[in-house]
Amino acid sequence: MQNNTVDREEWIRQRAELLTLEKAHTKERDRLSELRRQLPWVKVGKNYRFELGEAEVSLADLFGDHSQLIVYHLMFGENSEISLRAPLSLFTLCLCLLNICISINL
Repeated sequence: MQNNTVDREEWIRQRAELLTLEKAHTKERDRLSELRRQLPWVKVGKNYRFELGEAEVSLADLFGDHSQLIVYHLMFGENSEISLRAPLSLFTLCLCLLNICISINL
């Protein structure tokens, strides 16, 4: 793509038009973010159990004394060189990340 060359006044005019669009985009993104935060929660009705070393823990146990649980969900395509054939490894990774987040009070 070859850009046009214009004088400074024309550039300022076009930049001002773009700035107006950018501000509208930012306001719309903020509005959508607020709508996402207002989405209702989903009650977990199933009694999930997890093997953690020698112990078995519930989903509620993973929260401990905290009101939020951070989970990183990693997904790879069929042709990915990374394989997650060991779900416990992913679970262990989530617990490690959770412990890090909790220890720094996020």
